[in-house]
Amino acid sequence: LQVIARHSAESDGIVAVNPGVEITFPAITCSGRRYVSHFLQAFPLVMGYAGQEAQSAIPERRWFVDRYKRILWEDVEANRPRLLLVDANTGRWNLPDTMSALTWLRAEGFFRGDGPGRDYELVERTVNRIAVFRRRDRAD
Repeated sequence: LQVIARHSAESDGIVAVNPGVEITFPAITCSGRRYVSHFLQAFPLVMGYAGQEAQSAIPERRWFVDRYKRILWEDVEANRPRLLLVDANTGRWNLPDTMSALTWLRAEGFFRGDGPGRDYELVERTVNRIAVFRRRDRAD
């Protein structure tokens, strides 16, 4: 909760990219910030990658991951949340040992060039391994 207050105002929007809600959602709810994504959690990543040895989606479930990616990208572009709370824990939720929501975003180009995360910078990592990204305004 303190990290949210430190990096945002009450009127700011937030998006969490986390296969579960146990870490991010109590804090978001208590902070009074708006949640500005269609997805409460990144469970489509679990559906697409569970049990895999590497960060390669199960072919017959790839559509689920692709749909999640498209909607998440659109949500961030349209709503421009001030904060992104991204799970950096690897090997959870039966995902490959080297995969986290953060490694997935990076591999998919979220933070590069024309990706929706291009205007965000890492400002903090919490003790629960949540990577906190803050949107850089043009004046920042």
